[in-house]
Amino acid sequence: MDVLPAYPNNHGVDKKEDEFDADAEKRDIMAGQVQDAFGSEEDAEIKYKTLTWCVVGMLISMVLSIPRTMKGMTWVSFASFLSIFGAVMITMISVGVQDHPNRVIHATVETNLYTGFQAVSNIVFAYCAHVAFFGLIAEMENPKDFNKSLLMLQSFEICLYLTAAVVIYYYVGTDVASPALTSAGPVMKKVAYGIAIPTVRTD
Repeated sequence: MDVLPAYPNNHGVDKKEDEFDADAEKRDIMAGQVQDAFGSEEDAEIKYKTLTWCVVGMLISMVLSIPRTMKGMTWVSFASFLSIFGAVMITMISVGVQDHPNRVIHATVETNLYTGFQAVSNIVFAYCAHVAFFGLIAEMENPKDFNKSLLMLQSFEICLYLTAAVVIYYYVGTDVASPALTSAGPVMKKVAYGIAIPTVRTD
């Protein structure tokens, strides 16, 4: 039973009605934020599924990582590498065989501080996993081998990043989506995201 009195406010509207309008406005704002985060209905379907699998993967990872040691990281790393490499290859092949009649390519573009800083941040955060290197060195049987591992990792990583970026941008142009896997097309982007699930889960 509703026992709250309906006190009139300064605008001549009942307090209950005013609170109801405020709640409705909050719901509209939250709905708008969700729409902004997940984009169109088609993109939202992919992102919802990816988010669901990320949660499932997180729970699996929590169970398998007890106790928390680096033992078994090699096999997890292999799975993660093959996953993202396969997803990127699928994307590059897909954009290469598709038609892009309105493709526009700019070698340089005018920018401002915001977009320039965002572009630099994307590059910087692509290497954010480096903070894990200290833990890896500590648990290596022979820490002196770390330099060789680091050289191989960075060489392959930079080559893969550059190759994927150049190929996808060459075929798609300025319309390339972010993440780039979305540029693979309506069907192939779902395949690419599905292949990338192990990488998303292990990260």
